[in-house]
Amino acid sequence: MSPGSRQRPSGQMLRWKALPLQDDEGGLLPFFIEWSKDSPHPSTDAPAGCRLERFELGAPQPAPLRARLSQLSLDAAVVSTKQASLRAVMVGPKGTLRLPA
Repeated sequence: MSPGSRQRPSGQMLRWKALPLQDDEGGLLPFFIEWSKDSPHPSTDAPAGCRLERFELGAPQPAPLRARLSQLSLDAAVVSTKQASLRAVMVGPKGTLRLPA
């Protein structure tokens, strides 16, 4: 596990340990975070009003990625793309945001 931290504009420090998978499929698979006991989880005071409408993984060979996700008991949409990519659609008070734009 590798430690990480960042300071919020308020001066409060957030601290965590991150654990990546040995093979993360070129950044498509998640890493895991363990928040420090003395650090608040950012979701406890995050602004409200946005929601994740869609999230998908793009891969040149989607079948092996789907199999790996299944091994990890992860549910995510996988589509065929020329290169590895993460895509998201978020909806909030100011409209819809597509990533990448």
